[in-house]
Amino acid sequence: MLDRGISSEEAATTVQTVTSGSDVLLVIGSAPTVYATEKNVNKPILCYSKSEFTEAFGYVDDTDDNNGLFSYSLCEAAYTAFDLYGVSPVIFVNVLEESTHKKSVALKELKTLDTDLWAEEVYGIIKSSVVVKNSAGDTTYELDTDYTLAYDSDGYLQVVAVDGGAIDGTPHIEYDKLDPSAITQDDIIGGTDTDGDNSGLECLEDVYSKYNLVVNKLWTEFSSDSEVAAISDTKMQLYNGNFQGISMVDIDTDSIKKYSDVPAERTSKNLTSDKQILAWPMGGLGDKIMHLALHQACLSMTVNRDNDNFAYESPSNKSLKLDKLCLKDGTEVTLNETKCKYLEDNGVTTGLSFGGGLKSFGNYTACKPDSTDVKDYFINVKSVFINEENSLVLNLRDNVDDPGNLTLIKNIVNSYNLRYNSLTSQGKLLGGRIEFLETENSTINLLAGKYVFHHYLGVSIPAKNIHNIVEYDVSYLETLFQ
Repeated sequence: MLDRGISSEEAATTVQTVTSGSDVLLVIGSAPTVYATEKNVNKPILCYSKSEFTEAFGYVDDTDDNNGLFSYSLCEAAYTAFDLYGVSPVIFVNVLEESTHKKSVALKELKTLDTDLWAEEVYGIIKSSVVVKNSAGDTTYELDTDYTLAYDSDGYLQVVAVDGGAIDGTPHIEYDKLDPSAITQDDIIGGTDTDGDNSGLECLEDVYSKYNLVVNKLWTEFSSDSEVAAISDTKMQLYNGNFQGISMVDIDTDSIKKYSDVPAERTSKNLTSDKQILAWPMGGLGDKIMHLALHQACLSMTVNRDNDNFAYESPSNKSLKLDKLCLKDGTEVTLNETKCKYLEDNGVTTGLSFGGGLKSFGNYTACKPDSTDVKDYFINVKSVFINEENSLVLNLRDNVDDPGNLTLIKNIVNSYNLRYNSLTSQGKLLGGRIEFLETENSTINLLAGKYVFHHYLGVSIPAKNIHNIVEYDVSYLETLFQ
């Protein structure tokens, strides 16, 4: 320091900045990896766009050949998130392995496109398995000597004759192709092998360490399976020892074809968690048939994004990017408001056409009607609590092991009271505060280094019922004599 004169320095801000992260959706399922630049299997891959997804996993839309359904669930998720709702980020985990989930196709004639160009119009052909022969099958042509292989823009395999090669006439082909139908519930559930590598749902544990992002929404292939749903819920109750989120669950429309049968299915499969959002039936857009729970997840991300990632607003009564409700077999489902309310009262979200297209219907998590705690059964309230608790872990992490003195206490209290006051002034909270209470901080706990801060949050309840009273006022008859 100078002996004489004036000097200055910057001091750390005494009130720390408190932030909340954006919605992050994790999707676990199958992808057509033959089209990808890398074979990403059981690795969480972060994508902000469809082009990033396509590079990492490949992409095909085979709904025209598959009764409106996507064969690859990750392609359905990428289409839904990026093309329809324009939301990101999404983290994808592909469980399809080319060496396991495949089927063999016997020798068959190729389709002729030109004198030296042929095609096999099938998705997911594994190039390394391709064998090209003559029509009799007794001559095998050599790759790069007699022909080359390439995928066209649709994902079909083309065979191109090499000048001077031995191909004469129309060649035939045998090959292995991806078989996404071979994916099982066990592939989705996954586990940890002897080398410590995770697969399936266990990959959730790898996300934060890899990307510093907190997953707060989860949708998986086979979400309607009771075991997959149960383990998904367990993972989202607490993962990485710190974080939590909501799993999106579809009610199976193969077995549940009537709305009145949905509550019994919910009960029999024990789908009653406050961290589950259920959806029935499926949804359609044009000729495509898609999972409604996935749409509900992406819709809520758009609502939260428009509210600066603070999830105080319910996604119910917001427009879905669908034009109909249907079963998996394409049978259209028509629900009136009475039927929708029946599903909602039993903890299931759905859709309702009531002017302005198809809109999401339902404010409750799966714990309704069993739970009577408002913080658990309203989707928006539960979402606020989950996101706030996750942000507490992130924002206060640097304060762990700081001196437990009045400076620390005031810093935390002042920081969060500023946050809650700001959210209240924006209309995102009815009110909020944080207190450090003597009654909750015993001498024994303080001596053990345990400090308890009590947060009080008032989250707006959705205006589910707006009642109007219309009365005839006889006093207005006096206007006849004015």
